[in-house]
Amino acid sequence: SISNQNIKRSLLFMDTLIKSLQRRGHRIIFKNQFTYLSVKNQEFKISFREKMTRVIVPGKFYNNSELHPVNILCFRTEYFGQKEYKDGKQLLEFKIPEIIAKLEIESDERTTEDERRELVWKQQREKERMIKEYKERQEKELADFKTLLENAERWHKADNLRNYIEAVQEKANNGDPVTEDLRNWLEWAKKKADWYDPFKAISDDLLEDVNMVTLTFKKN
Repeated sequence: SISNQNIKRSLLFMDTLIKSLQRRGHRIIFKNQFTYLSVKNQEFKISFREKMTRVIVPGKFYNNSELHPVNILCFRTEYFGQKEYKDGKQLLEFKIPEIIAKLEIESDERTTEDERRELVWKQQREKERMIKEYKERQEKELADFKTLLENAERWHKADNLRNYIEAVQEKANNGDPVTEDLRNWLEWAKKKADWYDPFKAISDDLLEDVNMVTLTFKKN
């Protein structure tokens, strides 16, 4: 963004800068209608302009203002902030080595910072992974212990259930003859004890959807 009188000078500056960067292995990238310098894999958005000054133009009823170029060229780089190089005691053309050197230094600093940040993120992810893994181990340990208690209680109840079934059978044997209904009940009761016993866990089609702990049907 420059005045006509500085077109040639601006093109020569950019031509020299680009060729100097390319000789050092850096690249020019165009994307999203902007120009970027890729210096050691770090990208810097760049722009080139001529400084302007606002001049008041008197009018018949009110004053206007116009921007006029002041013959000072500026080269700007942007990357989370702006840095500007401009004509001063030394013309911009003679600052090309300084511009390239500062771009390379800043690129190295950003790469170092990126690596440091990535290391921090890696350590944080590893810490989160370890915490998650530890919690999963805690939850599994508690779940396994609950299962142990549940199985122990089921085994104990199944054992008591068999003792009760034997007591019913002994009582029947000491009295009247065992009826067909009682024989059917004893067979049914023994199967239920085997179904409830965690060591046997015999399947039962009618009770396959029953929660062994609460002895209620599982909700779909």
